[in-house]
Amino acid sequence: MRLLLLLLGQLANPSFEEGTKGWTFETGAQTGEGPAAAVDVDGGEIRFTSDAATRLWPMASQTVDCPAGSRVVFTVAGRCKGLRREGSQYGNANAVVILLDAAGKRLGILGSAVLRDDRERVDLFVHALAPPGTAKAKVGFFSSMSGTAWFDDARLTVAPFEDRAAAADALRLHLDRTYPYLDEHGRPGDLGDGDIGAALKGMLAPMKDLHVWIETPKGPLYTVEGNPSPPNWNARSIRGRLTEVLLDKAPHLVGRMGEIGYAFVGAWKQEGFGEVEQALDKLAGSKALILDVRANGGGDELLARRIAGRFATKPVFYGLAQARDPTLPGNGFLEPFEKRFEPLGKADTRPVVVLQGPYCVSSTEWFLLMAGALDNVTTVGLRSRGATGNPQPFELFPGVKVWVPTQRGLTPERKLFEGSGIPPEEEVGHGEGDPALARALEILSARSEAPAR
Repeated sequence: MRLLLLLLGQLANPSFEEGTKGWTFETGAQTGEGPAAAVDVDGGEIRFTSDAATRLWPMASQTVDCPAGSRVVFTVAGRCKGLRREGSQYGNANAVVILLDAAGKRLGILGSAVLRDDRERVDLFVHALAPPGTAKAKVGFFSSMSGTAWFDDARLTVAPFEDRAAAADALRLHLDRTYPYLDEHGRPGDLGDGDIGAALKGMLAPMKDLHVWIETPKGPLYTVEGNPSPPNWNARSIRGRLTEVLLDKAPHLVGRMGEIGYAFVGAWKQEGFGEVEQALDKLAGSKALILDVRANGGGDELLARRIAGRFATKPVFYGLAQARDPTLPGNGFLEPFEKRFEPLGKADTRPVVVLQGPYCVSSTEWFLLMAGALDNVTTVGLRSRGATGNPQPFELFPGVKVWVPTQRGLTPERKLFEGSGIPPEEEVGHGEGDPALARALEILSARSEAPAR
């Protein structure tokens, strides 16, 4: 069965040795009446050339049988010169897969990464799962930007969902072209037999990446279990020091420790976060504040910005994020983009200590960088774990998605913190009671009692 379906996916004249024989041309994009892009075969590659006056861009395509329940992987080598958008042009220069029913009705369309500027030869790929009702797959490529794009060596695989070899190949292709931590975490192992969730977990576990996990109909499966470091907070000590409780609703705890406000923020999640903010508002009369994120494993970074924004007097630059560029050969990256947060109302300029530790990951590590960029904040505790990545889903089987990081995090000095973490300004280790909390209270008591200058 597998061999039959693979043969169904074979393309005619995939490397253009016979010119454009076997390929059909239709409109890929159009912006009005006017000249069409030039299409010809140049040294065994099909070439698309446009300029600012071009108004119609043809797409080269072939249509093959594709039963419902098939996995489609379409790959084509592409390169370009001076490719750029001008005027009302669409930003397309890529490969596409269009899934069709028996009557030719479009059921779905997926595209590869887009070529731009000057690019050396690189494989573009599209992965698609054919839903119920699918009968055909149209695969092709075109460019609707000024400049020149070349395509060559088109390859197509059509295999049933249950073909694990095809699934593993598709996942590896996705990782090879998009995963930002190939140098830090490496590549997956083999996809074994048995339950698909357990098999995927075994395949991905060698990467040892907290942000690589599997979404299944039965619930999530994590490829990294637990945290090897002991917690550096002590719940009993924390509660023993509270003189007033304003909010006690897991995973958050807000109150006072004498004249010093205290907020244990256990997650950056929307549910209940408004109550955290309201409780923080009630601490406005405290001389100083402790923000304890030692147990916070991340969540919505925008919520972390809302807390950091309370202490900012101006926009604050706190780090950079960088994604792979699938159109670059090798392990190429786009230029990183800066991460900033804005002031949130009148700045709170009281002395603040942020408590941190090895359970701080993901968005909480971005929060630690935010805290480190604020003048009135001191970070105390232990180094964070060093794991971030903005994971996004890759649907490998119907109802089964592999979540994989799409970005790597950098400090303002452009230092990668994956695996190394964010260090505190003052390191305080484990010990009897809660040494980090005790040190935070010492620091803030001294600062709040110091005479104003």
